[in-house]
Amino acid sequence: MSLCQPEKNISCGGCCGLLNLELKVDEYRNLLQERTREFQEIVNFQIRHTIPEYRQKREKKELEISRKDETIYNCPFLGYIGERVSRIGCMIHPAAASSDITLYPAGMEFVKLVYGKERSWEPQNENVAKYWQHKYPWEALIPMMTLVDYSSTFPYESMETPVLFLYSDKDNIVDLQKIKDVHSIYKSSKKKILEVKEADGHVMAGDFFSPKSTEIVKEIQ
Repeated sequence: MSLCQPEKNISCGGCCGLLNLELKVDEYRNLLQERTREFQEIVNFQIRHTIPEYRQKREKKELEISRKDETIYNCPFLGYIGERVSRIGCMIHPAAASSDITLYPAGMEFVKLVYGKERSWEPQNENVAKYWQHKYPWEALIPMMTLVDYSSTFPYESMETPVLFLYSDKDNIVDLQKIKDVHSIYKSSKKKILEVKEADGHVMAGDFFSPKSTEIVKEIQ
C-alpha cells in the first residue's frame, strides 16, 4: 500500500472511493474527521463485532451522499492516520495508530476479508524477483507487530546501551517522528542519529533495494 503513502506528508484515498463522493473540500475534511472519531470510539480489535458495527453505522450515515458513479464502493475505513492523526489513510493499515489490529484474531480476519489472504506486489527489479520475497500471508505481520507493541513499553529514558539510529526521509513504512522522539529521550551518552539521504526508502542499504547508499552505510561509525 506504499503507493497510497508515497511520502510522510503525502497520501491519497482516491482508490477507496473518497473522490467519487460529490463533496466540497471542507465537506471531505469533515467526513474524514467524523469517520476517524467514530472509529476510535467504536472499534475495539479485541471485540469482534465492533468492526462490522462501525462499518454498518458509517455506511448507513453516508447513503445519502451523492456519488459520481453508484457502482464504486466508498470504504468507510478511510480516515485520518499517523501520529498527529492528520494524514489521509486506511485506519487498519500499519501506518495507522490502530495498526495493532493484526494482534487480535478479529482484526486479522478483517484484514484478510478486505485485502485477501496475502499481500503481494510487483518486484522492483530482476534480483528482487529472483532472490527476494514479494508475496506473504498477512499472518507474517504478527511477529513484527508484536515486537513493535512490545518495544513501545521500553523505558528508553533509562537505557544505557549504546545505540545508532538510522533513518531515511523517503521511508513511508515507519513513523520517522517516533524514531526522533525515542532518540531524544534515550539516556545513553553514546547515541547517534543519522539520516541516510542516499537511501531509496525503508531498506537503507543493499544492491537489491538501495545500492546508492550501501557503501555509505558500511562506513558509518
